[in-house]
Amino acid sequence: MSGTPIPSSSPESEISWIEAFCAQEHHKFFCEVSKAFMLDPLNLAGLPRYVRHFKEALNVIEDNTLLIKIDDPNERVQAIAKIGKYAKTLYGLIHARYILTEPGIDQMCEKFRRGDFGYCPRFYCKFQKVLPIGLSDDPGKDSVKLYCPKCMEVFNIERYKHIDGAFFGTRFPHVFFMVLPDQRPPPPRKKYIPSMHPCAYELQTNGATNPS
Repeated sequence: MSGTPIPSSSPESEISWIEAFCAQEHHKFFCEVSKAFMLDPLNLAGLPRYVRHFKEALNVIEDNTLLIKIDDPNERVQAIAKIGKYAKTLYGLIHARYILTEPGIDQMCEKFRRGDFGYCPRFYCKFQKVLPIGLSDDPGKDSVKLYCPKCMEVFNIERYKHIDGAFFGTRFPHVFFMVLPDQRPPPPRKKYIPSMHPCAYELQTNGATNPS
């Protein structure tokens, strides 16, 4: 077998892998992780156990040349596709750690203020802006959810059900508002309270004792 160097991005292109990844419409929840953060081994500790071909995947994210030691063209294409998939998983897990840092929180705060993450569907929350959250820090467990800081409820989001919740983690909203308490909204002024017509119980009782 011979080693075939594959550039992870076109040398003529000025856009990086991270920029291209975050620019995709269905990736707008993600912010751009700094290269400096990824170059610190401490920030990557423990991640190899979640990602196959960890070094190759990291090379893709960092726009380094990827060495594929496969002669067969079809197998080489398949290998590149797999490593590209691993790179997305690795970036997501790095992202979950980065957004707990000050630079990461600053980037996510800009998205929060713009409403990039969406709004709470509850009526009394009055279109409160939400944040992404994961229900597990382990990949492959569940999709990303939305957390409303006003009613403090978590919601499913069908449009982004393909995005792993571990790419945002279980702690992000709580750390976000701990660092930026001025961004936390007050609780809803009103709360829905179910009510029943005064005659409803009597009608129900009569219906049960006098079935037609």
